[in-house]
Amino acid sequence: MLELYHNINSVCAQKVRIALNEKGQEAKEHLLTLRGDQNEPAYLKLNPSGVVPTLVHDGQPIVESSLILYYIDEVFPEPPLMPKAPLPRLRVRMYNKLIDEYVPTPAPF
Repeated sequence: MLELYHNINSVCAQKVRIALNEKGQEAKEHLLTLRGDQNEPAYLKLNPSGVVPTLVHDGQPIVESSLILYYIDEVFPEPPLMPKAPLPRLRVRMYNKLIDEYVPTPAPF
């Protein structure tokens, strides 16, 4: 069973939702407002950093969007998210890094 703790506006969470969709996987959604609910003890138990997204697979939390993408691609190998050739793989990793490091997530209202 998959569960996804996320926020609609989080770019990192959007990456994970896209990947799950590409893989044909559904996850029970837990929508966080990011107005303090990410600091609740129950969520911090899953993700001590208090950020989104967090994917829970069969009770095991996986955190950090890039790592979640690698995990999803390994656990659900078809269709693959990554191209086979090294240079296109590098391009995917660069886009992923760009999103992780330089695209801000809008602050909640």
